[in-house]
Amino acid sequence: MKGIFGVSIGTTFLNVDIMKRTCTCRGWEMLGIPCEHAAAVILSISQNVVDFVQDWYKFPMQELIYSGSFSGIETHDMPMVANDGLVRSITGEVFLSLNPPHTKRPPGRPRKKRIES
Repeated sequence: MKGIFGVSIGTTFLNVDIMKRTCTCRGWEMLGIPCEHAAAVILSISQNVVDFVQDWYKFPMQELIYSGSFSGIETHDMPMVANDGLVRSITGEVFLSLNPPHTKRPPGRPRKKRIES
């Protein structure tokens, strides 16, 4: 199987190397997933694009990555929200609670058209 293919998009010409898994757009190397240029070449030689995706995206590698255990974050020193709405830390510091702003729907019918500039 020949390794280097040329892909032209308008006036742009890109080289895709199937054997090295590279493209001159650098998308394939950065993500580990074939870019659209590489995918076009892979499909043109009747291959499966998934076979050219890096192994760390595939399920067996994901199982290995996440096979260990994760410890939860201890929250014993997290500030608590009091009944008055203030946030108090264990050390006694008081912070204002951040709530979303109160909004009121404007009167009248909602606009249907975009405002032209």
